[in-house]
Amino acid sequence: MASDEFRNPRSNRLRERAERHVQRLPREAGSLQDRLVDDLTYELEIHGTELEMQNDELRANEAQLLTAKTKYFELFEWAPVGFVNLDRFGAIVEINLAGAALTGVERRRLVGRRFTSMVTAAYRNEFETFFRHLAAGGGRAEIELKVAGADQPAAHVLVTAVAGRDGAAGSEYVQLALTDITAR
Repeated sequence: MASDEFRNPRSNRLRERAERHVQRLPREAGSLQDRLVDDLTYELEIHGTELEMQNDELRANEAQLLTAKTKYFELFEWAPVGFVNLDRFGAIVEINLAGAALTGVERRRLVGRRFTSMVTAAYRNEFETFFRHLAAGGGRAEIELKVAGADQPAAHVLVTAVAGRDGAAGSEYVQLALTDITAR
């Protein structure tokens, strides 16, 4: 009953599939009133079938999204290098297991702290300048520095950083990859 001119091509294809499905169902002939009821019943069956098909597609898409989310979560968590997401002020928003291990500080105690608190004093000003330029200009850059927690020797790391803006939230961020180069 809905006008095809107001439907998008995907909806039209879905309706055509639903109509083919409903047309295969058995029908009985009858009076004019019966035909009107049959027409309305037919439209409701089409609409119901469309909804079932859309629901099936949504469930399939949801399963694909869950698989992708799990894959990228595991990639972030179990990577052999440290990953750190900073907000525009340099506070740690997320840090993976390898990143926390480099500092020797429990991950839950790192979230919300400024990353510079993990940078040794000798490199702190250099990192602050690096961070400000990167956050202001975007792009990608690298720096070598040392990080350490309170009770752990400093680790010499290569920091590869990317700055950007979250399109959905509009917030600025900086992502760091920390590669331990102490053994070099």
